[in-house]
Amino acid sequence: MSDHATGCFGYTALVIDAYADTIVGWECSTSKETAFAESAIR
Repeated sequence: MSDHATGCFGYTALVIDAYADTIVGWECSTSKETAFAESAIR
């Protein structure tokens, strides 16, 4: 048994520049609220 299994989810939001094929912003959170995704854009 592993001590790392907590039953929690983590979310990652990525902002991708499709023309340049690069990641221009990202954010990780345990919540999927709107503010979480908006912070990846800034």
